[in-house]
Amino acid sequence: MMLVNGVSLEVDDYLDLYLLAGQMGDKAWQQEILEALNNYEKNEVEEDPVLMIHNLWLEHRKINTELLDLYRQLRQDPDNGQLQDQISVLKKEKVAVCRKLYSDEKKSRHYIL
Repeated sequence: MMLVNGVSLEVDDYLDLYLLAGQMGDKAWQQEILEALNNYEKNEVEEDPVLMIHNLWLEHRKINTELLDLYRQLRQDPDNGQLQDQISVLKKEKVAVCRKLYSDEKKSRHYIL
């Protein structure tokens, strides 16, 4: 479902509008509808706060797994500067994801309440 001008539209609604525009001979309107359909999935993901939070948690889990793996490798080779650099980069990514998670979860509470 996508919001357009405060109205919720499904893909079927867009297809109906596309056919109507074709019957009316309005090629410009048909093109606008095609562009909206092409952007439909992108907009759906961006507008769903629950999905965005879920994806951030998946990213957080992935970073933690990578960090654990790098720390295991670092135990075997404590002087490996490359591993230490990778760990540093992942730690910064983790902080950024955590900040985004905190912000998005805080915003989503306002939607729920």
